[in-house]
Amino acid sequence: MAGVIQSQGATSSQRALALQINTAINNVKIWLEQVRQDAEQLLHMQNAQLSGLAILGDLEAQARYAYAGRTDPASGEMQQGATWIYDNVERLATFDVTPYLTR
Repeated sequence: MAGVIQSQGATSSQRALALQINTAINNVKIWLEQVRQDAEQLLHMQNAQLSGLAILGDLEAQARYAYAGRTDPASGEMQQGATWIYDNVERLATFDVTPYLTR
């Protein structure tokens, strides 16, 4: 994303989209790190300890956020997830074609 943001040939809308995608990637990283931490805690528990644990609910919620995003409870703004990244990253691959003029 940094390459798009710094590219002289990128349009302002491409730069803005690259910033949004970068933010979404950071969100997904945070949520997936929490999934990993929850899973590690679960690995060290006995079967009898697993029923009704809040950690299972948190693992599911964090995985769902990473996939689909969530609304930030503090700001009310949408924090995008992997599906949004997938749907929008190809928009960065567009470019304008102009005729080549010889001198």
